[in-house]
Amino acid sequence: QRQIKALADKPEQQGLPLVGSLLGCFSLRVEGDWCRMVYRVVGDQVQILSIAMGAAGLRDRDWHSLARRLFRLRLL
Repeated sequence: QRQIKALADKPEQQGLPLVGSLLGCFSLRVEGDWCRMVYRVVGDQVQILSIAMGAAGLRDRDWHSLARRLFRLRLL
């Protein structure tokens, strides 16, 4: 949860920069490492391009909780 809040404040400092065809994008593992997001920063906006969630221990409420936080922080 801390990482998602930090993504709204300082997105360039949170993820790992990607290379190749994804140059300019960042990858960030969040939520206890069961979720990976690929995003880019355009101006003052964070654009989330992909969210991949692992199946191990994943419950419906995990999806809903993550989506609520992202919407609340205006990241989705």
